[in-house]
Amino acid sequence: LSWLTTDKKYSFRLNKPYCVIIPGSSLKKPSKRWSAKNYAKLSVEIYGLGVNPYVVGTKTEISVAKEICSLSKVTKSLVGTTNLVELAQICANAQFTVGNDTGPTFLAASMGVPTLMLMGVDTNPNMSAPTGNAAGFIYKDNIQAITPEEVIYKMSQLGGL
Repeated sequence: LSWLTTDKKYSFRLNKPYCVIIPGSSLKKPSKRWSAKNYAKLSVEIYGLGVNPYVVGTKTEISVAKEICSLSKVTKSLVGTTNLVELAQICANAQFTVGNDTGPTFLAASMGVPTLMLMGVDTNPNMSAPTGNAAGFIYKDNIQAITPEEVIYKMSQLGGL
């Protein structure tokens, strides 16, 4: 998918280094979503490590993005402001991405950036794990049992921190 990043560069001015947080997933399976509270805690910890967190998604994720930004105060939202090409470019230039079982997480992994997918009982890692040079996942039956500390540890193993 390198053609997504070769033509035109996105016009967003993001504070570097930055990470991309992808809190969305199928509206029919909300149990695939790690909570906004957990993403907010993760954002604060990531920011403390010197990485600026940005949340992305479609307009259907506006409420979760607002909640994450409200709880963390350090996360900035790009939700509803990007098209597919811009999202690919933003992900390709990120320090890392972390998200739920959703298309943009797979897109990020295919861009070669360290990408971590969070999975619960509704996602089968044997069928739905992201692929790429630096892609990985954390699986727990109860997705909410995944801790921000586990995410940071796994991301460091993938080369994102």
